[in-house]
Amino acid sequence: MMNNGVPLDVLKIVERLEGGGVPHEQARVQATVLAEVIGDERRRMDARYLPRGELAHELWPIKSSIEKLDAKVDRLAAESQARDDRLEGKLDRVELKIEKNAAEVKIDILRWAVSLWFLQTGLLAALLFKLAA
Repeated sequence: MMNNGVPLDVLKIVERLEGGGVPHEQARVQATVLAEVIGDERRRMDARYLPRGELAHELWPIKSSIEKLDAKVDRLAAESQARDDRLEGKLDRVELKIEKNAAEVKIDILRWAVSLWFLQTGLLAALLFKLAA
């Protein structure tokens, strides 16, 4: 009796109700009412929700958009990785320049320290020489 799905066997329901002691007329009315309620609910659900085929048709643009977004994310990730690689290379070169400059500064400081040592030694020797004379 129920359309749009599994048919409801009203006769079988009537027989089960009668087997449970319900009078025939009352069992028939209950089975009919049950079939109507289930049928109404089924029609309400069918009106509310799309059938599977229509749902797939409705979801296709969304799926297509998701696939486009996935491709864009992949492209942006690849671009970002390439940019990171370039920046890492530049950072390595900057670090090398800093290390080179630090070594040059250390050498310059050492030269100044040695020069000042010689100058101080020379001045001290001259002062001692002048005081001794």
